[in-house]
Formats: sequence, C-alpha cells, structure tokens
Amino acid sequence: MILNSTHLSQIWNDLDPCWKKILAEHLELGDYFEAADIIYAPTITELDLYKTEVIDLWPLRLMPGLKKLDISHTQIQKPAAIAGLKQLEELEANFCSGLDLRVLAALPALQVLDISYPQQPHVHLAALERLTSLKEVYCNCCDLQHLKPFMKLPQLEKLCVQFNPLSREELCRFRRLNPHVEVLF
Repeated sequence: MILNSTHLSQIWNDLDPCWKKILAEHLELGDYFEAADIIYAPTITELDLYKTEVIDLWPLRLMPGLKKLDISHTQIQKPAAIAGLKQLEELEANFCSGLDLRVLAALPALQVLDISYPQQPHVHLAALERLTSLKEVYCNCCDLQHLKPFMKLPQLEKLCVQFNPLSREELCRFRRLNPHVEVLF
C-alpha cells in the first residue's frame, strides 16, 4: 500500500480517537502518534481490542499482516474489514456483539476461533464449514442445536461446546465421525 501525505492525512482525519489511541499503544508511540505514523500500521501482527469502544473495524485494512485479533467484549457494528485479514490465525470474539460469521469464511489461515457467549445468538454458523484450517473452536453457550458446521473440518483438533443444548446423540455422532477431535462438553 503506497500512501502519500494527502492520503495519510485523510486516513488520520477519518480515524476515531479510540483507534488513534489503540494504534499508538500497539506501535509503542505513546502520546506522540501523528498522521505520518500510520505508515507503521502494517507492521502490527497482534491487536487487542478487548473491551474497547471500537464499533467500526475499517482500520483493520491498514494491518493486512495481522495474525491475532481480540475483539472480545465489543459492540461491533461493521465487521466486514475482518474478511481482508488473509493471514489471521487466531480470532477471539467472545462476548462480542455484531459479529457476522459470514465474514470469517474469507479467512483461509484461521486456526483458532473463540465465538463463545455471544450477546445475540449466532446466525450463519454454516459459514464456519469453509474454515478448513481451523484447529481449535470455542463455541460455549451459543445455543447450538447441532454440530454440523464442525463435522468436516479436516484440521480440527479441539472443539469446546460447553453450555449448549446438544443431545447425547449429536455428540456421539460427532465423535464417531471425528474420533481425533477432543470435544469438551
């Protein structure tokens, strides 16, 4: 991404103060964060937005090399930028509001996913079937009725589905088809 000074200024002006603070902390710039420092955003590989007031994730487009993202305990309204994080390996999104699981289907490198304790029930769980790199999934207290989205994940090693109204039959069927997966229920 090539940025000229006009573009940097525009990005800077569009950034919410909350995002300016977050980026300054992650780039270890303290109170000296300014428009020109945006060029360092692509160097961020881990981002912790836990319990922040962030609602729009568009600044994630500035961090294409992000490998780990925590959006737990947030009130996200615009999660689409997550789809551009092609190198993302770990996403923590427990107690998260507004996460559309369909955006996750575009994440080929995702290995660890925590979508436990959603503020509203998850819809579009079928989108998780496309996450073939997943090794660990935490989906506690998600009102799961079945485990179909997780049945054919070839790399899956651990599935945590505690506090869900799953039947014994459903659990037994999953374990029969996926004997290599550790299931925590």
